[in-house]
Amino acid sequence: MLVKSLLLTSTLVCGLSRPSTSLTFPSTFLFQTDNDRILQRPVESSRSSPQALTGQSLVMNIPPFQPSQPGKDPEKDPTGPITISDILPRLRSINIFASLTRDIEPISDRLSSHKEYTTVLAPLNSAIQSLPRKPWEDPEDYAALGERAYSGEDGGQRAARNLKRFVEAHAIEGRGFEEEEGRKITTIGGGEVWWVKGKEGEKKLMPGDIKVKEVVTEVGNGEIWILEGVMNYSRQ
Repeated sequence: MLVKSLLLTSTLVCGLSRPSTSLTFPSTFLFQTDNDRILQRPVESSRSSPQALTGQSLVMNIPPFQPSQPGKDPEKDPTGPITISDILPRLRSINIFASLTRDIEPISDRLSSHKEYTTVLAPLNSAIQSLPRKPWEDPEDYAALGERAYSGEDGGQRAARNLKRFVEAHAIEGRGFEEEEGRKITTIGGGEVWWVKGKEGEKKLMPGDIKVKEVVTEVGNGEIWILEGVMNYSRQ
């Protein structure tokens, strides 16, 4: 879906400082970030109505949070309990990362599933915006192809792969990550990550010494760690 979106027209703007070749997308949703900067994200064409593909920008109004009723069986009732995909868009400080997860179908499906548990390592908006390049850009691509790196169909596919790598570097399968300090876990993207306690008792993710701002209360299919930095997502 993302590859198709990359081939259509309109621009994704992450508020990042480094000027570079723009990627093109169809119509966009607008998200307000915690510091009043705007992120535009693509509307996946296969999920959009014909009216949504007219080139107009649509404002996403997140509805009030509606907890599921106690005792619901997720195997029989797909509406409960609450999942990570329900929570992510409502956390304004990380809604840039939340929007990116929806563009990676395997991750989006996983975060909506009641059967798969995931720990999401979500960077703050400010952490993503301070990156030297956009999440889908790779210095190796620019070195090999220059400003043509993300042009055309091949460029769109290249950007999609890079964005997938970025998101998967921030997700862990299964339970137990928080239970043991120093225990090394492999992310969905294949990188190794563990946490340690800082001098003031705060959690820090390694490698990178990234401070954990907050661990969001566990929901039905996982938990969200809000990070003050970005995990290493370079090619392994």
